[in-house]
Amino acid sequence: MTDHTNPTPPQNPEQPNPQPPPTKEENPNPTPPNPTPPEKTTSTPPPFQIPKLIRISSICTILGLLCTSTFLLIGFNPWTMGLGFFLGVPFLALAILFYLIAVLQDLHKQGVL
Repeated sequence: MTDHTNPTPPQNPEQPNPQPPPTKEENPNPTPPNPTPPEKTTSTPPPFQIPKLIRISSICTILGLLCTSTFLLIGFNPWTMGLGFFLGVPFLALAILFYLIAVLQDLHKQGVL
């Protein structure tokens, strides 16, 4: 009596025996692990820092605009005129001067000037 529960297919001598698929443990193309990452060709820029002159210029601008807007919003009283024109405008002029100096220093540092 022959066992028909698990028949084996006939082998064709012209076709090679197919390879079983690789299991999880077997990797057909093993690649060696790369312990060190590749070196970057570009350097990362340093963290951004606001130059001191730009900070001073921003503070002078805010103070000058506050003084000038006080003069414009409250009215044309003598004390607001003194505050607006005699303090606000010089603060705005200083802000522009500090900003121009900061820009010129940065251009000189970059090698443009």
